[in-house]
Amino acid sequence: MEKLENPLKVLFEANPLPMWIFDSKTLQFLAVNESAILHYGYSHQEFSKMTLLDIRPSEDIPCLTKTLAKVARHKGVMDSGEWRHVRRDGSMIYVEVASQPVRYAGHNARLSMLNDVTERKITEAALRSSEARLKEAQEVAGLGSWECYGEKGGGSVFSEEMYRIFGVPPGEELDHNAMINAMHPDDRERMRALLEGIELDPHDFDTVFRVLKPDGSIRYVHAQGHLFHDGAGKPCKMTGTAQDITDRVKAEEVRLRNAQLEAANRELEAFSYSVSHDLRSPLRSIDAFGKLLREEYGNRLDEN
Repeated sequence: MEKLENPLKVLFEANPLPMWIFDSKTLQFLAVNESAILHYGYSHQEFSKMTLLDIRPSEDIPCLTKTLAKVARHKGVMDSGEWRHVRRDGSMIYVEVASQPVRYAGHNARLSMLNDVTERKITEAALRSSEARLKEAQEVAGLGSWECYGEKGGGSVFSEEMYRIFGVPPGEELDHNAMINAMHPDDRERMRALLEGIELDPHDFDTVFRVLKPDGSIRYVHAQGHLFHDGAGKPCKMTGTAQDITDRVKAEEVRLRNAQLEAANRELEAFSYSVSHDLRSPLRSIDAFGKLLREEYGNRLDEN
């Protein structure tokens, strides 16, 4: 490949990021720097026989064609976005591409600089997967999480499950007033006083309240919060959870009713035994006197 002449020569050859020049019409590689050789695994000779299409997954080529048509009309430096490239060993990488038009060896060409963002993409994908698993776990457990930070909880972040617990559609504002309004009327004043007290004097809390759903059903919620301090000992944020424990509460109510019923049955059994025991002696006496009466006077007693 013909060498690039100044003033771009130093930038091109010494840049730690992969760079190349390709013909604007044929898309053939005209020059590549050493960083591109090392990063992609192709030799200079191999690159000289390739075009931009050869390093792209086939399914990305239609989009590339449209983008190149747009790029061709742009006279300055242009960020053409994020793309997938295939290296010589077949591995796929993600790169951000910025390019500008240049005149090289008699060709109308473009000089491209590439930034490999594969690790960032992998990290982002792992984070999305982790967030999806957390979301699913919270939905299954009926457990929402939240975080308040800044002075008097100036900023707040709520998980999606928090919106479901309080019956607030995602996208609408979820704040203290929305939470209070969703609660059972008998619990509102107590919880309003609790939340206002935490704003004035931040502290940990652990409480249970009821949420009144639009359909009239009542859900029990266990909420708790933990206060964090900065290096100077000043409160900096509070995080916590809110969990729908309705099933647990109902199960406990059933357990208590069963325990009460079992206790009542035991008392009834004890009473029945006591009555049976107390009546046993009088009944034996009556039976004995009846036998004597039948034996001694049975043939002398008429119907009257």
